[in-house]
Amino acid sequence: MGRSPTDRLHFYLSRGTTRHDSGNRFLWLFKHGECWTMKKYVKWGAIAFALWYVLNRPSGAASMIHGALGGLSDAAGSLSQFVNQLM
Repeated sequence: MGRSPTDRLHFYLSRGTTRHDSGNRFLWLFKHGECWTMKKYVKWGAIAFALWYVLNRPSGAASMIHGALGGLSDAAGSLSQFVNQLM
């Protein structure tokens, strides 16, 4: 599953192609199960952005949460009416 350090170095220096594989870098990483690091960075970036937003604009964040929960409440009410209409 893993490549040797020499193969990895050759991969990074060749901008996405290796002696064993050709194609772009993303497909090589995806094929070898190494895309989890990108997911980790995106997740931590989203958490950092949410924390920054809450700290800088608490009223805006509260308004956004209130709106989202209100939307969920409306959706639940609509679903309830739909199920009652079926019976």
